[in-house]
Amino acid sequence: MKEAAVIVIDAGTGDCRVAAFSDKGEPLASAHREWTYQSGREGIPGAFAFDPEGCWRSVKELLQAVTARAGCAAAVTVTSQRDGMAFLDREGRELYCAPNMDLRGEAALPALRPFCREILERTGLPLHALFGLSRLTWHRDFAPEVYERIDCVLMLCDWLAFRLCGERRSERAAASSSQMLSLRSGEYDRALMERLGLRGDLFPRTCGAAEAVGGLLPGVARETGLKAGVPVFIGGSDAHCGAVGTGCLRSGETAVIAGTTTPVLSFFDRPVVDKRGALYGSLSSLPGLWALEANADSTGLSYRWVRDLFFPGKADAFRRMEAEARTVPPGSGGMKAYIGVGIRGEEKGCNLGGFLFPVPWNISDFGRAHFLRAALESNAFGTAANLEALWASGAEKPELLHLCGGQSRSPLWAGMLADTAGVAVQTYENAEATALGAALLAAYGVGLYPTVRAAAEAFVRPGRRYAPDPDSPYPALYRQWRERRRHLLELSCREEP
Repeated sequence: MKEAAVIVIDAGTGDCRVAAFSDKGEPLASAHREWTYQSGREGIPGAFAFDPEGCWRSVKELLQAVTARAGCAAAVTVTSQRDGMAFLDREGRELYCAPNMDLRGEAALPALRPFCREILERTGLPLHALFGLSRLTWHRDFAPEVYERIDCVLMLCDWLAFRLCGERRSERAAASSSQMLSLRSGEYDRALMERLGLRGDLFPRTCGAAEAVGGLLPGVARETGLKAGVPVFIGGSDAHCGAVGTGCLRSGETAVIAGTTTPVLSFFDRPVVDKRGALYGSLSSLPGLWALEANADSTGLSYRWVRDLFFPGKADAFRRMEAEARTVPPGSGGMKAYIGVGIRGEEKGCNLGGFLFPVPWNISDFGRAHFLRAALESNAFGTAANLEALWASGAEKPELLHLCGGQSRSPLWAGMLADTAGVAVQTYENAEATALGAALLAAYGVGLYPTVRAAAEAFVRPGRRYAPDPDSPYPALYRQWRERRRHLLELSCREEP
Protein backbone atom coordinates (compact mmCIF):
# COMPACT_ATOMS: atom_id res chain seq x y z
CA MET A 1 0.00 0.00 0.00
CA LYS A 2 1.27 3.46 -0.93
CA GLU A 3 1.64 5.80 1.99
CA ALA A 4 -0.34 9.04 1.79
CA ALA A 5 1.71 12.20 1.32
CA VAL A 6 -1.11 14.68 1.89
CA ILE A 7 -4.56 14.38 3.41
CA VAL A 8 -7.09 17.03 2.39
CA ILE A 9 -10.21 18.11 4.26
CA ASP A 10 -12.62 19.62 1.74
CA ALA A 11 -15.53 21.23 3.60
CA GLY A 12 -17.99 22.02 0.84
CA THR A 13 -21.50 23.40 0.93
CA GLY A 14 -23.30 20.07 0.67
CA ASP A 15 -20.84 17.73 2.30
CA CYS A 16 -17.41 17.25 3.80
CA ARG A 17 -14.90 15.09 1.95
CA VAL A 18 -11.54 13.84 3.19
CA ALA A 19 -9.12 12.54 0.56
CA ALA A 20 -5.57 11.16 0.64
CA PHE A 21 -3.05 11.63 -2.17
CA SER A 22 0.35 10.08 -2.85
CA ASP A 23 3.44 12.20 -3.45
CA LYS A 24 2.65 11.98 -7.19
CA GLY A 25 -0.94 13.19 -6.79
CA GLU A 26 -2.52 9.75 -7.07
CA PRO A 27 -5.81 9.45 -5.13
CA LEU A 28 -5.43 6.74 -2.48
CA ALA A 29 -8.57 6.91 -0.35
CA SER A 30 -11.52 9.15 0.35
CA ALA A 31 -14.63 9.37 2.49
CA HIS A 32 -17.43 11.89 2.68
CA ARG A 33 -20.46 12.82 4.73
CA GLU A 34 -23.31 15.22 4.02
CA TRP A 35 -23.62 18.36 6.12
CA THR A 36 -26.80 19.40 7.88
CA TYR A 37 -27.50 23.02 8.74
CA GLN A 38 -29.83 24.69 11.18
CA SER A 39 -32.25 27.28 9.82
CA GLY A 40 -35.09 29.20 11.41
CA ARG A 41 -34.26 28.06 14.93
CA GLU A 42 -33.07 31.47 16.02
CA GLY A 43 -36.06 33.30 14.53
CA ILE A 44 -33.70 35.45 12.45
CA PRO A 45 -34.68 36.08 8.80
CA GLY A 46 -32.26 34.41 6.37
CA ALA A 47 -30.17 32.84 9.14
CA PHE A 48 -28.34 29.52 8.78
CA ALA A 49 -25.92 27.97 11.27
CA PHE A 50 -24.11 24.71 11.88
CA ASP A 51 -23.29 22.78 15.04
CA PRO A 52 -19.51 23.13 15.51
CA GLU A 53 -19.15 20.02 17.65
CA GLY A 54 -21.15 17.88 15.23
CA CYS A 55 -19.15 19.24 12.31
CA TRP A 56 -15.82 18.63 14.04
CA ARG A 57 -16.87 15.12 15.07
CA SER A 58 -17.67 14.30 11.43
CA VAL A 59 -14.30 15.61 10.27
CA LYS A 60 -12.42 13.49 12.82
CA GLU A 61 -14.36 10.36 11.87
CA LEU A 62 -13.65 10.93 8.18
CA LEU A 63 -9.96 11.49 8.93
CA GLN A 64 -9.87 8.26 10.91
CA ALA A 65 -11.51 6.33 8.06
CA VAL A 66 -9.09 7.67 5.43
CA THR A 67 -6.00 7.25 7.61
CA ALA A 68 -6.94 3.62 8.27
CA ARG A 69 -6.86 2.98 4.51
CA ALA A 70 -4.05 5.28 3.35
CA GLY A 71 -1.74 5.54 6.34
CA CYS A 72 -0.31 8.61 8.00
CA ALA A 73 0.50 11.63 5.89
CA ALA A 74 3.36 14.11 5.71
CA ALA A 75 0.87 17.00 5.77
CA VAL A 76 -2.78 17.80 6.38
CA THR A 77 -4.51 20.72 4.62
CA VAL A 78 -7.98 22.24 4.63
CA THR A 79 -10.03 23.80 1.84
CA SER A 80 -13.61 24.93 2.21
CA GLN A 81 -16.62 26.71 0.83
CA ARG A 82 -16.13 30.44 0.69
CA ASP A 83 -18.09 32.71 3.04
CA GLY A 84 -18.50 30.08 5.78
CA MET A 85 -17.32 31.63 9.05
CA ALA A 86 -16.72 31.11 12.76
CA PHE A 87 -16.40 33.70 15.54
CA LEU A 88 -14.42 32.60 18.62
CA ASP A 89 -14.27 33.96 22.15
CA ARG A 90 -11.03 34.44 24.10
CA GLU A 91 -10.95 30.77 25.18
CA GLY A 92 -11.41 29.56 21.59
CA ARG A 93 -15.06 28.60 22.04
CA GLU A 94 -17.39 29.11 19.09
CA LEU A 95 -19.87 31.98 19.45
CA TYR A 96 -21.13 31.81 15.87
CA CYS A 97 -20.65 29.22 13.12
CA ALA A 98 -22.44 29.57 9.81
CA PRO A 99 -22.18 28.34 6.22
CA ASN A 100 -22.14 30.43 3.07
CA MET A 101 -25.96 30.38 2.95
CA ASP A 102 -26.34 32.58 6.04
CA LEU A 103 -27.97 35.85 4.96
CA ARG A 104 -28.77 37.40 8.31
CA GLY A 105 -26.48 40.26 7.28
CA GLU A 106 -29.20 41.62 4.98
CA ALA A 107 -30.56 43.60 7.93
CA ALA A 108 -27.16 45.27 8.43
CA LEU A 109 -26.66 46.49 4.86
CA PRO A 110 -28.34 49.90 5.35
CA ALA A 111 -25.65 50.80 7.90
CA LEU A 112 -22.92 49.94 5.36
CA ARG A 113 -24.39 51.54 2.21
CA PRO A 114 -22.92 55.03 2.81
CA PHE A 115 -19.47 53.39 2.56
CA CYS A 116 -20.22 51.09 -0.40
CA ARG A 117 -17.78 52.71 -2.87
CA GLU A 118 -14.93 52.72 -0.38
CA ILE A 119 -15.63 49.11 0.59
CA LEU A 120 -15.60 48.05 -3.08
CA GLU A 121 -12.35 49.89 -3.80
CA ARG A 122 -10.54 48.44 -0.79
CA THR A 123 -11.87 44.85 -0.77
CA GLY A 124 -12.84 44.24 -4.42
CA LEU A 125 -16.37 43.21 -3.38
CA PRO A 126 -19.76 44.93 -3.62
CA LEU A 127 -22.11 45.05 -0.65
CA HIS A 128 -23.94 41.75 -0.18
CA ALA A 129 -25.39 39.88 2.77
CA LEU A 130 -23.35 36.83 1.73
CA PHE A 131 -20.07 38.32 2.93
CA GLY A 132 -18.66 38.32 6.43
CA LEU A 133 -18.63 42.12 6.75
CA SER A 134 -22.41 42.30 6.86
CA ARG A 135 -22.60 39.40 9.34
CA LEU A 136 -20.12 41.00 11.71
CA THR A 137 -22.05 44.29 11.43
CA TRP A 138 -25.27 42.40 12.13
CA HIS A 139 -23.82 41.06 15.37
CA ARG A 140 -22.77 44.56 16.38
CA ASP A 141 -26.23 45.98 15.70
CA PHE A 142 -28.56 43.08 16.57
CA ALA A 143 -26.60 40.76 18.89
CA PRO A 144 -24.29 43.11 20.87
CA GLU A 145 -24.01 40.60 23.74
CA VAL A 146 -22.32 38.19 21.30
CA TYR A 147 -20.34 40.88 19.47
CA GLU A 148 -18.67 42.07 22.68
CA ARG A 149 -17.40 38.55 23.37
CA ILE A 150 -15.83 38.00 19.93
CA ASP A 151 -12.06 37.61 20.12
CA CYS A 152 -11.27 36.20 16.67
CA VAL A 153 -12.96 36.03 13.24
CA LEU A 154 -12.09 32.99 11.10
CA MET A 155 -13.18 31.63 7.75
CA LEU A 156 -14.46 28.03 7.75
CA CYS A 157 -11.16 26.54 6.52
CA ASP A 158 -9.28 28.65 9.07
CA TRP A 159 -11.51 27.36 11.86
CA LEU A 160 -10.96 23.71 10.91
CA ALA A 161 -7.20 24.33 10.86
CA PHE A 162 -7.52 25.92 14.32
CA ARG A 163 -9.23 22.76 15.54
CA LEU A 164 -6.42 20.66 14.06
CA CYS A 165 -3.43 22.60 15.38
CA GLY A 166 -4.65 25.29 17.80
CA GLU A 167 -3.29 28.20 15.74
CA ARG A 168 -5.42 31.15 14.64
CA ARG A 169 -4.44 32.09 11.08
CA SER A 170 -6.40 33.10 7.98
CA GLU A 171 -5.58 32.05 4.40
CA ARG A 172 -5.65 35.06 2.08
CA ALA A 173 -7.79 33.77 -0.81
CA ALA A 174 -10.45 32.52 1.60
CA ALA A 175 -10.28 35.71 3.66
CA SER A 176 -10.89 37.74 0.49
CA SER A 177 -14.50 36.53 0.58
CA SER A 178 -15.01 38.06 4.03
CA GLN A 179 -15.08 41.59 2.52
CA MET A 180 -12.79 42.61 5.36
CA LEU A 181 -9.43 41.95 3.68
CA SER A 182 -7.43 44.56 1.81
CA LEU A 183 -7.21 43.44 -1.81
CA ARG A 184 -3.86 45.18 -2.16
CA SER A 185 -2.02 44.29 1.05
CA GLY A 186 -3.46 40.82 1.64
CA GLU A 187 -4.03 41.64 5.31
CA TYR A 188 -7.25 42.37 7.15
CA ASP A 189 -8.12 46.04 6.71
CA ARG A 190 -8.30 47.13 10.33
CA ALA A 191 -8.45 50.81 9.38
CA LEU A 192 -11.53 50.19 7.23
CA MET A 193 -13.17 48.21 10.02
CA GLU A 194 -12.67 51.05 12.49
CA ARG A 195 -13.98 53.55 9.94
CA LEU A 196 -17.14 51.41 9.71
CA GLY A 197 -17.52 51.43 13.48
CA LEU A 198 -16.29 47.86 13.88
CA ARG A 199 -13.51 46.56 16.06
CA GLY A 200 -10.17 46.22 14.32
CA ASP A 201 -8.66 43.79 16.83
CA LEU A 202 -10.64 40.68 15.82
CA PHE A 203 -8.52 39.36 13.00
CA PRO A 204 -5.62 36.87 12.92
CA ARG A 205 -2.47 37.11 10.84
CA THR A 206 -2.96 35.99 7.27
CA CYS A 207 -0.99 33.22 5.57
CA GLY A 208 -0.47 31.62 2.18
CA ALA A 209 -1.95 28.31 1.08
CA ALA A 210 1.50 26.67 1.01
CA GLU A 211 2.56 27.97 4.44
CA ALA A 212 2.38 25.58 7.40
CA VAL A 213 0.43 27.20 10.25
CA GLY A 214 1.16 24.66 13.00
CA GLY A 215 1.53 21.02 13.96
CA LEU A 216 -1.29 18.52 14.54
CA LEU A 217 -2.34 18.49 18.18
CA PRO A 218 -1.63 15.25 20.14
CA GLY A 219 -5.31 14.85 21.08
CA VAL A 220 -6.39 15.09 17.44
CA ALA A 221 -3.66 12.64 16.47
CA ARG A 222 -4.95 10.06 18.96
CA GLU A 223 -8.50 10.35 17.67
CA THR A 224 -7.67 10.20 13.97
CA GLY A 225 -4.67 7.89 13.67
CA LEU A 226 -2.46 10.66 12.30
CA LYS A 227 0.91 11.57 13.80
CA ALA A 228 1.18 14.38 16.30
CA GLY A 229 3.07 17.36 14.94
CA VAL A 230 2.27 16.70 11.27
CA PRO A 231 2.31 20.11 9.50
CA VAL A 232 -1.14 21.66 9.03
CA PHE A 233 -1.87 23.95 6.06
CA ILE A 234 -4.87 26.08 5.10
CA GLY A 235 -5.42 25.50 1.39
CA GLY A 236 -8.12 28.15 1.40
CA SER A 237 -11.17 28.64 -0.78
CA ASP A 238 -12.55 25.80 -2.87
CA ALA A 239 -12.71 27.79 -6.12
CA HIS A 240 -9.10 28.96 -5.93
CA CYS A 241 -7.85 25.50 -4.99
CA GLY A 242 -9.85 24.15 -7.93
CA ALA A 243 -8.06 26.53 -10.28
CA VAL A 244 -4.67 25.39 -8.92
CA GLY A 245 -5.81 21.78 -9.36
CA THR A 246 -6.08 22.38 -13.11
CA GLY A 247 -2.59 23.86 -13.30
CA CYS A 248 -3.99 27.37 -13.76
CA LEU A 249 -1.04 29.22 -12.20
CA ARG A 250 -0.30 32.31 -14.31
CA SER A 251 -1.67 35.73 -15.08
CA GLY A 252 -3.84 35.66 -18.22
CA GLU A 253 -5.23 32.19 -17.56
CA THR A 254 -8.90 31.38 -16.89
CA ALA A 255 -10.48 28.56 -14.89
CA VAL A 256 -14.09 27.37 -14.99
CA ILE A 257 -15.08 25.47 -11.83
CA ALA A 258 -18.27 23.76 -13.00
CA GLY A 259 -19.70 22.25 -9.83
CA THR A 260 -22.85 23.03 -7.86
CA THR A 261 -22.33 26.59 -9.06
CA THR A 262 -19.94 27.70 -11.78
CA PRO A 263 -17.42 30.36 -10.75
CA VAL A 264 -15.34 31.62 -13.66
CA LEU A 265 -11.99 33.13 -12.64
CA SER A 266 -9.52 35.14 -14.71
CA PHE A 267 -6.10 35.74 -13.16
CA PHE A 268 -4.00 38.93 -13.09
CA ASP A 269 -0.58 39.99 -11.83
CA ARG A 270 -2.17 42.97 -10.07
CA PRO A 271 -5.30 43.73 -8.03
CA VAL A 272 -8.34 44.40 -10.22
CA VAL A 273 -11.60 46.02 -9.09
CA ASP A 274 -14.76 46.06 -11.21
CA LYS A 275 -16.07 49.60 -10.70
CA ARG A 276 -19.66 48.44 -11.29
CA GLY A 277 -19.42 45.84 -8.53
CA ALA A 278 -20.72 43.14 -10.87
CA LEU A 279 -17.53 41.03 -10.74
CA TYR A 280 -15.66 40.02 -7.61
CA GLY A 281 -11.99 40.75 -7.01
CA SER A 282 -9.88 38.54 -4.74
CA LEU A 283 -6.41 37.35 -3.95
CA SER A 284 -5.54 33.96 -5.37
CA SER A 285 -3.99 30.98 -3.59
CA LEU A 286 -0.64 31.90 -5.16
CA PRO A 287 1.56 34.88 -4.20
CA GLY A 288 1.60 37.73 -6.68
CA LEU A 289 -1.63 36.63 -8.34
CA TRP A 290 -5.15 38.09 -8.13
CA ALA A 291 -8.49 36.99 -9.60
CA LEU A 292 -11.51 38.65 -11.12
CA GLU A 293 -14.56 36.42 -10.90
CA ALA A 294 -17.94 36.00 -12.53
CA ASN A 295 -20.34 33.17 -11.67
CA ALA A 296 -23.01 31.37 -13.67
CA ASP A 297 -24.69 30.48 -10.37
CA SER A 298 -26.64 27.25 -9.82
CA THR A 299 -25.80 25.41 -13.03
CA GLY A 300 -24.92 22.06 -11.44
CA LEU A 301 -27.76 22.34 -8.95
CA SER A 302 -30.28 22.97 -11.72
CA TYR A 303 -29.00 20.00 -13.75
CA ARG A 304 -29.33 17.78 -10.68
CA TRP A 305 -32.92 19.05 -10.37
CA VAL A 306 -33.56 17.90 -13.96
CA ARG A 307 -31.97 14.55 -13.09
CA ASP A 308 -34.27 14.11 -10.12
CA LEU A 309 -37.32 14.94 -12.23
CA PHE A 310 -36.57 12.43 -14.96
CA PHE A 311 -34.28 9.83 -13.36
CA PRO A 312 -35.15 9.72 -9.65
CA GLY A 313 -33.03 7.29 -7.65
CA LYS A 314 -31.00 6.07 -10.65
CA ALA A 315 -27.34 5.49 -9.84
CA ASP A 316 -26.28 5.89 -13.49
CA ALA A 317 -28.55 8.87 -14.14
CA PHE A 318 -25.93 11.26 -15.53
CA ARG A 319 -24.58 8.68 -17.97
CA ARG A 320 -28.10 7.99 -19.25
CA MET A 321 -28.88 11.71 -19.48
CA GLU A 322 -25.74 12.28 -21.56
CA ALA A 323 -26.61 9.48 -23.99
CA GLU A 324 -30.21 10.61 -24.35
CA ALA A 325 -29.34 14.27 -24.87
CA ARG A 326 -27.12 13.25 -27.78
CA THR A 327 -30.17 11.94 -29.67
CA VAL A 328 -31.39 15.53 -30.13
CA PRO A 329 -29.61 17.96 -32.49
CA PRO A 330 -28.16 21.30 -31.33
CA GLY A 331 -30.87 23.77 -30.43
CA SER A 332 -33.12 21.13 -28.85
CA GLY A 333 -35.76 21.55 -31.51
CA GLY A 334 -36.29 25.18 -30.56
CA MET A 335 -36.72 24.51 -26.82
CA LYS A 336 -34.77 26.85 -24.57
CA ALA A 337 -34.06 26.48 -20.86
CA TYR A 338 -33.62 29.27 -18.28
CA ILE A 339 -33.07 27.43 -15.02
CA GLY A 340 -30.68 28.53 -12.31
CA VAL A 341 -28.29 30.49 -14.52
CA GLY A 342 -27.06 33.94 -13.51
CA ILE A 343 -25.06 36.40 -15.60
CA ARG A 344 -22.88 39.00 -13.92
CA GLY A 345 -23.53 42.52 -15.11
CA GLU A 346 -27.26 42.12 -15.55
CA GLU A 347 -29.06 44.82 -13.65
CA LYS A 348 -31.46 42.35 -12.10
CA GLY A 349 -31.84 38.62 -11.72
CA CYS A 350 -34.03 36.89 -14.27
CA ASN A 351 -37.05 35.97 -12.14
CA LEU A 352 -39.11 34.48 -14.95
CA GLY A 353 -37.70 31.31 -16.43
CA GLY A 354 -38.24 27.62 -17.08
CA PHE A 355 -38.43 25.83 -20.41
CA LEU A 356 -39.68 27.73 -23.48
CA PHE A 357 -41.19 26.02 -26.52
CA PRO A 358 -41.69 27.33 -30.06
CA VAL A 359 -45.32 28.22 -30.79
CA PRO A 360 -47.35 26.76 -32.44
CA TRP A 361 -45.98 23.42 -31.37
CA ASN A 362 -46.88 19.78 -31.57
CA ILE A 363 -46.61 18.03 -28.23
CA SER A 364 -45.31 14.90 -29.94
CA ASP A 365 -42.29 16.84 -31.22
CA PHE A 366 -40.74 17.09 -27.75
CA GLY A 367 -39.62 14.40 -25.37
CA ARG A 368 -37.41 13.95 -22.34
CA ALA A 369 -34.23 14.20 -24.42
CA HIS A 370 -35.14 17.76 -25.47
CA PHE A 371 -35.36 18.84 -21.84
CA LEU A 372 -31.99 17.24 -21.09
CA ARG A 373 -30.17 18.85 -23.99
CA ALA A 374 -31.82 22.24 -23.42
CA ALA A 375 -30.65 22.17 -19.78
CA LEU A 376 -27.06 21.42 -20.85
CA GLU A 377 -27.20 24.18 -23.46
CA SER A 378 -28.49 26.64 -20.87
CA ASN A 379 -25.54 25.90 -18.60
CA ALA A 380 -23.07 26.28 -21.48
CA PHE A 381 -24.66 29.56 -22.60
CA GLY A 382 -24.70 30.95 -19.06
CA THR A 383 -21.04 30.10 -18.57
CA ALA A 384 -20.12 31.69 -21.91
CA ALA A 385 -22.04 34.84 -20.96
CA ASN A 386 -20.02 35.15 -17.76
CA LEU A 387 -16.79 34.66 -19.68
CA GLU A 388 -17.86 37.54 -21.93
CA ALA A 389 -18.54 39.66 -18.82
CA LEU A 390 -14.94 39.06 -17.71
CA TRP A 391 -13.50 39.84 -21.13
CA ALA A 392 -15.55 43.04 -21.33
CA SER A 393 -14.06 44.11 -17.99
CA GLY A 394 -10.46 43.82 -19.13
CA ALA A 395 -9.67 40.13 -18.60
CA GLU A 396 -7.60 38.63 -21.37
CA LYS A 397 -9.44 36.19 -23.64
CA PRO A 398 -7.31 33.07 -23.31
CA GLU A 399 -6.43 30.46 -25.87
CA LEU A 400 -7.51 27.74 -23.43
CA LEU A 401 -10.10 27.39 -20.68
CA HIS A 402 -9.20 25.15 -17.74
CA LEU A 403 -12.38 23.22 -16.89
CA CYS A 404 -12.98 21.11 -13.79
CA GLY A 405 -15.86 20.13 -11.51
CA GLY A 406 -18.59 17.53 -11.89
CA GLN A 407 -20.02 19.06 -15.07
CA SER A 408 -16.66 18.66 -16.81
CA ARG A 409 -17.32 14.90 -16.87
CA SER A 410 -19.87 15.52 -19.64
CA PRO A 411 -18.10 15.45 -23.04
CA LEU A 412 -21.25 16.84 -24.65
CA TRP A 413 -21.31 19.86 -22.32
CA ALA A 414 -17.57 20.54 -22.58
CA GLY A 415 -17.88 20.56 -26.37
CA MET A 416 -20.86 22.91 -26.20
CA LEU A 417 -18.87 25.32 -24.05
CA ALA A 418 -15.90 25.30 -26.43
CA ASP A 419 -18.14 25.94 -29.45
CA THR A 420 -20.15 28.67 -27.72
CA ALA A 421 -17.21 30.55 -26.18
CA GLY A 422 -14.98 30.05 -29.21
CA VAL A 423 -12.11 28.91 -26.98
CA ALA A 424 -10.53 25.47 -26.57
CA VAL A 425 -11.54 23.69 -23.35
CA GLN A 426 -9.10 21.49 -21.40
CA THR A 427 -10.55 18.90 -19.01
CA TYR A 428 -8.66 16.83 -16.44
CA GLU A 429 -8.52 13.21 -15.33
CA ASN A 430 -9.39 14.24 -11.78
CA ALA A 431 -12.50 16.38 -12.31
CA GLU A 432 -12.70 17.16 -8.57
CA ALA A 433 -9.73 19.50 -8.74
CA THR A 434 -10.33 21.36 -5.47
CA ALA A 435 -8.85 18.68 -3.21
CA LEU A 436 -6.06 18.03 -5.72
CA GLY A 437 -5.12 21.72 -5.80
CA ALA A 438 -5.01 21.94 -2.01
CA ALA A 439 -2.91 18.75 -1.91
CA LEU A 440 -0.30 19.95 -4.41
CA LEU A 441 0.07 23.27 -2.57
CA ALA A 442 0.71 21.38 0.69
CA ALA A 443 3.10 18.99 -1.09
CA TYR A 444 5.13 22.01 -2.18
CA GLY A 445 4.81 23.60 1.26
CA VAL A 446 6.13 20.54 3.07
CA GLY A 447 9.13 20.36 0.74
CA LEU A 448 8.24 17.46 -1.56
CA TYR A 449 8.68 19.74 -4.59
CA PRO A 450 10.94 22.76 -5.18
CA THR A 451 8.21 24.91 -6.75
CA VAL A 452 4.43 24.98 -7.08
CA ARG A 453 4.83 24.45 -10.81
CA ALA A 454 6.87 21.29 -10.24
CA ALA A 455 4.16 19.99 -7.90
CA ALA A 456 1.48 20.82 -10.48
CA GLU A 457 3.40 19.00 -13.21
CA ALA A 458 3.41 15.87 -11.02
CA PHE A 459 -0.17 16.12 -9.71
CA VAL A 460 -2.24 17.53 -12.60
CA ARG A 461 -3.11 15.09 -15.38
CA PRO A 462 -4.79 16.60 -18.44
CA GLY A 463 -7.74 14.77 -19.93
CA ARG A 464 -9.49 15.45 -23.20
CA ARG A 465 -9.17 18.82 -24.95
CA TYR A 466 -12.13 20.22 -26.92
CA ALA A 467 -11.41 22.55 -29.83
CA PRO A 468 -14.19 24.90 -30.98
CA ASP A 469 -15.88 23.79 -34.19
CA PRO A 470 -15.82 26.68 -36.69
CA ASP A 471 -19.02 25.33 -38.29
CA SER A 472 -20.90 24.86 -35.02
CA PRO A 473 -24.44 26.32 -34.80
CA TYR A 474 -23.88 27.17 -31.13
CA PRO A 475 -22.72 30.81 -31.50
CA ALA A 476 -25.99 31.65 -33.30
CA LEU A 477 -28.06 29.60 -30.85
CA TYR A 478 -26.34 31.39 -27.97
CA ARG A 479 -27.28 34.80 -29.41
CA GLN A 480 -30.91 33.64 -29.68
CA TRP A 481 -30.80 32.43 -26.08
CA ARG A 482 -29.46 35.78 -24.86
CA GLU A 483 -32.15 37.67 -26.78
CA ARG A 484 -34.94 35.55 -25.25
CA ARG A 485 -33.39 36.05 -21.83
CA ARG A 486 -33.43 39.81 -22.35
CA HIS A 487 -37.18 39.63 -23.03
CA LEU A 488 -37.73 37.51 -19.92
CA LEU A 489 -35.83 40.07 -17.90
CA GLU A 490 -38.08 42.84 -19.24
CA LEU A 491 -41.17 40.82 -18.38
CA SER A 492 -39.83 40.22 -14.88
CA CYS A 493 -39.49 43.97 -14.34
CA ARG A 494 -43.03 44.59 -15.59
CA GLU A 495 -44.44 42.09 -13.12
CA GLU A 496 -43.03 43.94 -10.13
CA PRO A 497 -45.71 45.83 -8.16
